[in-house]
Amino acid sequence: MAPKDGKALMFLQLEEAKTLDAADDFVTRNKIAVEDKANVNVNGLPAIALYGTQVPDPAVGGETLKLMTYLIQYNNQIYKMVGLVSTPILVSISITFRPPCAVSTS
Repeated sequence: MAPKDGKALMFLQLEEAKTLDAADDFVTRNKIAVEDKANVNVNGLPAIALYGTQVPDPAVGGETLKLMTYLIQYNNQIYKMVGLVSTPILVSISITFRPPCAVSTS
């Protein structure tokens, strides 16, 4: 999902891993500098919320991205919901795009 202006992106995807350890794999695979990480509940389901930055490879180029990711465990599967936004846009939507420590865990 993305708005027409292309300033943000959100997607839902199944992880191959079957446990919340998938969070560490996700961070490593995508070279994310984690700024905040919390164990949370999403509608009563165990989850991990990650907030961080992905800096592009200088050889490839691109924008630095902020990510808000939830990995939710349900029925022996891990569902990954990722929100992406470029750093300049983050300033205008920072109230909505918050790190896990600012999110209620109930």
